[in-house]
Amino acid sequence: MSPALQQPEVARRIVESTNRFRAGEELPEVRPSPELARAARDFAEFMASTGKYGHTADDKQPRERAAEHGYEACIVAENIGLQFSSRPFGPEILASGFVEGWKNSKVHRANLLDPDLMETGVAVAKSEQSGRFYAVQLFGRPKSASIHVQIENRAGAMVKYKIGEESYELDVRVIRTHELCRPTEFTFLLPAADGTEQTVVERVSRKTQLVVQRDEARELTVVRSSRVER
Repeated sequence: MSPALQQPEVARRIVESTNRFRAGEELPEVRPSPELARAARDFAEFMASTGKYGHTADDKQPRERAAEHGYEACIVAENIGLQFSSRPFGPEILASGFVEGWKNSKVHRANLLDPDLMETGVAVAKSEQSGRFYAVQLFGRPKSASIHVQIENRAGAMVKYKIGEESYELDVRVIRTHELCRPTEFTFLLPAADGTEQTVVERVSRKTQLVVQRDEARELTVVRSSRVER
């Protein structure tokens, strides 16, 4: 039997511990993904059989490994761990050791508590040569959960806005769609009648249409529309 498939109880406990940790921070659970689990299994087995350790030990990125197993990703993140003891590990102790190690690592902890990740796949493999246990926990947000945001210009003038540090211009009567992986702030720079520039910030966390138009006082404003075209 595959050394990774001998450890399903450890993987299950890692997922449970992860979701308890997230619940304590008022974050939603990550649900199991068969595709991510298969990718995690293959990478754990690779590290166990070769002794190579690291996120790119097989010369691939986590996203590439997930894609090879059919995972269409918006976001992919990965935690890996290594444990060894001359005394036997029980599933609870082994799982706890991996999760506690990740909690104490800034980068791995951030993955455990990333609010935008939705799915996970975990595998643990034991090296027959060294006796070391290798764990892989993949996290993902599927492409199907990407956030579509439409910007429509009904203002009668050029509209400028920013997403993070990226700047955009939108011509009159033009609609542009952005596909995002995380909730994002849109910052609109709207000229006012007195010659100043008004900053309007809209935070978007789901499919939305933002329309730039003039209000009754002929000032530019940003409104949210319930109609969103794909």
